[in-house]
Amino acid sequence: MEWVHDWKGPHPSDTVSEYAGPEAPADIPEVPLKGGAFGYGLSSLRPSNRMATYAAYRSSRAEYVGFRCVRGAFQAVYGSASGQILSVPNVQLLATDLPRRLGATTARLVFLNRAQGKGMLSWVDFGEASPMVRSLPDKDPVFHPVISPDGQWVAWSTVLEGSTQTGHVKARRLAKNDTTVLDLGEGAIPRWWTSGSDTFLVRTSSAMDNTGSAWKSGATTAQAWSGGKLTGSVVNWSSGSYHDGRTGNLLYTGYRRLRQKDIVSGTDRILFTYPSNGKSIGDTSQVCNVSASPDTSGRAMFLDFGYTSSSKVVGRSYGIHEIAFVSDSTGAVTRTYPAPDGERQWEHLEWSNHSRWAVSAAIDGTGAQKNLYALDLTSGSAVKIASGEDLWQPGLWVGAASSAPSNLSLDSLGEYFKPAGGPELEAIGERLLRFWLLKDSAEVVVVGSSQVETFSPANFPNNKVVTMGWSGSVHSDYDKLIRRYIIPNVPNLKIVVMTLMPGWFFPHDGGWPSPRWESTLAKTSGLQYDEKNMYWSAGLPQGFVTAVEEKIQSRGMLVVPPAYDFAGSGWGGDNPAVNAPSSEDTSQVSYQGAIALMEQLIHDLSSRQVHLILIHVPENPSYAKMAWAGRWGPSWPTFHRIMDRAKGWEQSNPYVHLYDANMDGTHDYVDADAINENHLSYSGLVKLGRRLDLLMTKIRQGN
Repeated sequence: MEWVHDWKGPHPSDTVSEYAGPEAPADIPEVPLKGGAFGYGLSSLRPSNRMATYAAYRSSRAEYVGFRCVRGAFQAVYGSASGQILSVPNVQLLATDLPRRLGATTARLVFLNRAQGKGMLSWVDFGEASPMVRSLPDKDPVFHPVISPDGQWVAWSTVLEGSTQTGHVKARRLAKNDTTVLDLGEGAIPRWWTSGSDTFLVRTSSAMDNTGSAWKSGATTAQAWSGGKLTGSVVNWSSGSYHDGRTGNLLYTGYRRLRQKDIVSGTDRILFTYPSNGKSIGDTSQVCNVSASPDTSGRAMFLDFGYTSSSKVVGRSYGIHEIAFVSDSTGAVTRTYPAPDGERQWEHLEWSNHSRWAVSAAIDGTGAQKNLYALDLTSGSAVKIASGEDLWQPGLWVGAASSAPSNLSLDSLGEYFKPAGGPELEAIGERLLRFWLLKDSAEVVVVGSSQVETFSPANFPNNKVVTMGWSGSVHSDYDKLIRRYIIPNVPNLKIVVMTLMPGWFFPHDGGWPSPRWESTLAKTSGLQYDEKNMYWSAGLPQGFVTAVEEKIQSRGMLVVPPAYDFAGSGWGGDNPAVNAPSSEDTSQVSYQGAIALMEQLIHDLSSRQVHLILIHVPENPSYAKMAWAGRWGPSWPTFHRIMDRAKGWEQSNPYVHLYDANMDGTHDYVDADAINENHLSYSGLVKLGRRLDLLMTKIRQGN
């Protein structure tokens, strides 16, 4: 099979050439695997085959997968979330850990990705496990995008600063899927402003040059914004188009002069003139890229057209847009910031919603505008966050501050992967990380072997479920997960779902199955740290969740595990494989210990009024004609004795529920619902999940 770098998704039509797949992945961030491999049958050996048994991620690796080579360059086109074909240059994210660098829990970025004379509105959610660039196409031109104070919306203008044309202000929600574009009426260069708990959308009537006489006939207005709508009446703040924001009582605008308006006193001033600009008398060069500070300090940030002599402010001569300036409310320059190393000048510099951080594009020595930077206004350092062919007008939104305290051992917390212990450890380690984020909302937790490992919360739409399947694990592993993690940390726990595998009550040749806890998970620094802190049964300390979120992001994980979308390859025919127990002696310690463990767990859960659903997952129906009751046995007589015991638990305890989905092989799960003799495919998981979801709902409702 050949690993392909494109995201996997439907092809729009046969007429699209140089199509490189969706611009961003669906809920499952997988890539195609083209063709067949030595371990697969002839049905996979065809050009149209695009996957293996499981979803392939960009981090996936397997001995039967190579990579697909492309000869020569081409201009790729992509598909948007709405199915529209996009011909936009690729953008590389260079700081996927941007929230950590900003000292925040999350961050969002908008910008224009320009090609062939038009800019495509693009955005990045750095709070995702794997941040990526998404495009938001619109039929009209897009300029000056800015993110709302809550980080959920982006507004923009259809006209560029300096234009005398009548423009419109538009907005749309920032979401993974396509969203509706709202036309908010005539106006130019929108800004957001907050007063207490109220949010306002600010616009000007024109984007024209503020040095002309017609500029004063324009207006700056504000209107309340709530729930994705403009509400209340329009408030006229000032005559003149002050399109660069409000800080305190001060409005600002640039191009071509730095103008300030005090809306309380009515004072209108032109700033950055001699002598405060450090230039000679009469030299009031062009000022642009102005933005007001997001706090109430009255500060402004801006660029100018440089100075060929030695500036008394900068201390040397400098070029157009080479130096970024911050001035106080009086117009006095308080800080200067030279363009980043390797860049000739700043371009489209904007303050973020956080007073410490700004964002800007930059122009290099060749005149190319390829890179976007986050500028730390405290230290003066700049972080390159994205690179492309022609990137314009970025807007940065910074989320809540990260609060990870120093007394947490961040080298140990959540490190369920060191030392390495194979793919099974990787899988349960990632599920434990997700557990800390989802535990407070969960009412149901699913534990068990690989038969339920690929369950996702999406399989149970009517219940709040956390899935913690663990390939190769046995009943003692489930018991430890339930006692040490689930019971102490899930405050709203109503139901535990656990796989009942009668064959694993007995030993098998080769030492399989065997407990995974001691051999892998217990050796990791993450579990040892949890154990040292009594599995956090006293509550999570401040900063714990933030630290886990950063671990998840660094590993490129989805917060909620994907619903694996793999096709069924069948039950495996009329003679399925069997790994029979080496002994079925029910007097031996392994059997008696497993039964005692189960009965003690039933007692402890029911004493807490927590229900236990024991499920027997469907297997190849051909086992009904064989001596063995499934892939791991046991023999049918022993199997029925164990199932009868489980029925006894159910009859004697109202908190125990036996769900036999296998029904001695008479189930209705067809070949398309299976990937091998004892594991379900995507359609099979959907079917089983839907039925379990109904049972969970009835239990929670007391039916």
